[in-house]
Amino acid sequence: MKKEKGKISRGKVLHKAAKTSTMSIRDIVKKAGYSYPAFYTHIKNDDLDLSILARYSKALAHSFSDEIPEISEYLMEDKPSYGNDLSYTELLKDRDKWRDKYYDAVEQYNKLAKKYNDMLEEEVRKRK
Repeated sequence: MKKEKGKISRGKVLHKAAKTSTMSIRDIVKKAGYSYPAFYTHIKNDDLDLSILARYSKALAHSFSDEIPEISEYLMEDKPSYGNDLSYTELLKDRDKWRDKYYDAVEQYNKLAKKYNDMLEEEVRKRK
């Protein structure tokens, strides 16, 4: 494919991101769902499809939006970002934290409901 003047090569951008990643190329392509040889075809493609780049974006945890601004819209349509991805252990800790908060709130509610019920019963007894 012929590269337009001044247009950045998407394949080269992918190659640079993969080289600077702490993951191996094999791990990156596996996580992105491609074969090892496909990666080398992709990095040679100056006009790499944004859907392919988006899969590498997820695998590398790299948005490519600084290098290729037009991918931002594509990634936003795909999935909104809610912050950093958490590890399984961090997710369990977060789940436990919210579960404990919920249990505390339910316990407080039950105490207040009992107190209110006791007050109502006392009021009914006084009126008899």
